[in-house]
Amino acid sequence: METEILAYHKFPLPNGTDYFGKDLNSSKDVVNLFNYCQILEANILETGWEFLFKKYSLKEFIEIDKESGWFDDEDEGETLKSLFYHSLLSGFNPLTMQYGNYFEFTNVFQSLEGETSQIDWGKIYNLKNEL
Repeated sequence: METEILAYHKFPLPNGTDYFGKDLNSSKDVVNLFNYCQILEANILETGWEFLFKKYSLKEFIEIDKESGWFDDEDEGETLKSLFYHSLLSGFNPLTMQYGNYFEFTNVFQSLEGETSQIDWGKIYNLKNEL
């Protein structure tokens, strides 16, 4: 993933900034990226979410979000749901570590291999109890 684009920030114009693995190796780097995401200046690609979920624990994700304030929720379960939601929308399911498509209205994720899984938001919320 060192040569694969993981995220994109639209500034500086005209070409913006591509993020690679080396650019997201510290939590401070991810805080900066989350800051750009919260003002809709950056986007994390499915490969970026995979990288982040492999590199950082859920507890670290919570700390990163607290510092950036992207989701700005006192309830850690709600923060986890927001992180998973954005990852699913991008095309990466952190529960199965697969790429695919998320169908929001049915809460179904279909992997590129054709496997489907029902997203259980209660289960994701309760991951906060394992931190």
